[in-house]
Amino acid sequence: MSQPDSSETDHRFLSYGRIYSIAGIWGILFGCLTFAAGPISALSENAVVATAQTGLTILLIPGLYVAAVTGSLVPGALINAFLHFILCWVVLLLLRKIIGRSRRPRK
Repeated sequence: MSQPDSSETDHRFLSYGRIYSIAGIWGILFGCLTFAAGPISALSENAVVATAQTGLTILLIPGLYVAAVTGSLVPGALINAFLHFILCWVVLLLLRKIIGRSRRPRK
């Protein structure tokens, strides 16, 4: 039994379908987290939890600005979901390209 070609394993590891699925789940997660912005922004006394809360709040800021302008969290959640979907999609495409180049045999 022969070893699969490295280009085949690259495509199985990060196929376009998997990239869209991961980016979609990431976008939906941050869209839903927009509705929890109030409890997330109230910092905990635990330093580790407070750091995580601060990081999440920073990632939610674009949608929170839209929510403040429109007066509703729904447009903010949609903006956050779309923005984080696009960011995750781009990062995963770049990761796929980097992994593909690193596994390519050197000449």
